[in-house]
Amino acid sequence: MIFCPLESVGGKISFGKSEHVMAAPIQNYDFPDARFGNTYDVVIFNLPELPPFSLAGAKIYLQLRKRAELNVTAEFSTENGKLEISSQYSFCFPEQVIEITADTYLYDILIIFTDERRETYIGGKWTIHPTITRKRQ
Repeated sequence: MIFCPLESVGGKISFGKSEHVMAAPIQNYDFPDARFGNTYDVVIFNLPELPPFSLAGAKIYLQLRKRAELNVTAEFSTENGKLEISSQYSFCFPEQVIEITADTYLYDILIIFTDERRETYIGGKWTIHPTITRKRQ
């Protein structure tokens, strides 16, 4: 299990109705390398435990692309069950078998909160290595 804390830096966190919560600069987090066809461990992302960051009812998306302008190679989201909200202020990339073509990918994580705010707090790279032995079930 890997924990990836997100911290609010450089932004203003406000509880007033008319004020907007400004996102911190995108933090870099490179996923530990994976092997095609192998089980990947859980990665947990923690947001600040403050009301503007509540994930209750939020939708979360992570897309892999070889370059930002290219098509999506794979998508992980709360909608397809490949990302999960694990508490009011944390979400996870649950343990799962990785079946993505071997390469190095770019990603970022978009959170759409219930008030329709769209925030991207984290992004980075993820390298998937090929395997020689492949046994299908």
